[in-house]
Amino acid sequence: MRFFMLSAVFLVAMLQWKVASDSTPECPENSTYKETGVCYLRCDNIETYSPEDICIALAVSTCKCNDGFLAQVGTNGTSVQCVRPKECNITCSENKHLVTFASGCQPTCDNPTTTDDCDIPCRPQCVCNKGYVLSGEKCVKPCECPTKA
Repeated sequence: MRFFMLSAVFLVAMLQWKVASDSTPECPENSTYKETGVCYLRCDNIETYSPEDICIALAVSTCKCNDGFLAQVGTNGTSVQCVRPKECNITCSENKHLVTFASGCQPTCDNPTTTDDCDIPCRPQCVCNKGYVLSGEKCVKPCECPTKA
């Protein structure tokens, strides 16, 4: 009898899985229904996203933008609006502008001249305007960088 109960539970579970997998929602243009994590580049996190950040690996099945597209600010799931990075509705902070394919290594107070030896991948991001370098999260003139004691 116990074997029959386990078999019945297994059969019900398989039927539920089959029904769930057959009811994949229709995703908007430039997106695909797939399993995704919670830490990925979107329009609303261009300034704060870092591929090096530690992220809790929560797998969620939803509509996710295809490569080359980002989720527009305020959209997700089956109503996600996937746009090219230059079409994101964002405003970069003071002394920054959006670059759709920027080096992961930006000029900083500690390293005002970046090199090609950057191991952080290129991605859309807000970068400092010409004549400015990163000091923490802000872009400042090199003469405004904190001095080392």
